[in-house]
Amino acid sequence: MLAYGSDGPRRAAGRQSPGSPEFVGGVAVSSGSPGYQSPLVSVLDGQISREQAATIAAAGEAAPPPLLTAVVTGGTSGVGREVVRGLRRAGMAVIVVARDGERGRAVCEEERSGDQDPDPLCTCVECDLSSIVSVQECAEAIKLKVQRIHVLVNCAGIVGPPERCLTAEGHELTFATNVLGPHLLSTELL
Repeated sequence: MLAYGSDGPRRAAGRQSPGSPEFVGGVAVSSGSPGYQSPLVSVLDGQISREQAATIAAAGEAAPPPLLTAVVTGGTSGVGREVVRGLRRAGMAVIVVARDGERGRAVCEEERSGDQDPDPLCTCVECDLSSIVSVQECAEAIKLKVQRIHVLVNCAGIVGPPERCLTAEGHELTFATNVLGPHLLSTELL
């Protein structure tokens, strides 16, 4: 039997009492109700508060399944747009990181058009991946929107201009957009 301590899951000593939950793969399963997910699991995952868990437990309900969140750069066209569409079809909340905020918001509006849920499950954050400052601001904005990111897909990229072009920070434009920006965003979101 696994139990949660301050340092995460660990082996519990002794036998469990009848009716107490058994932890299988980190999910509490009550012996009285097969497939029951304890609200405790959602609290430990940071999905709901302790008060919400107490209310759910008092009502004898299972905790709502946690919503998975994905961040997609370059989600306004091409492969990135298809990734956004596929992740939304899979039921994930998606944050579209776009250089052109209008196009990003248009993608999210299109994706939200079929949603029954009033919460925005597709949002846009504007970011120029060739700018270090813009990437850092984008990462901060994303961290304010969500507690946890489950998937990060870096699809944004450019084919360089015919002549060498430098960013405001002095980096070559193609290298900054295709390598430095995605690496910095990934690092900032860890």
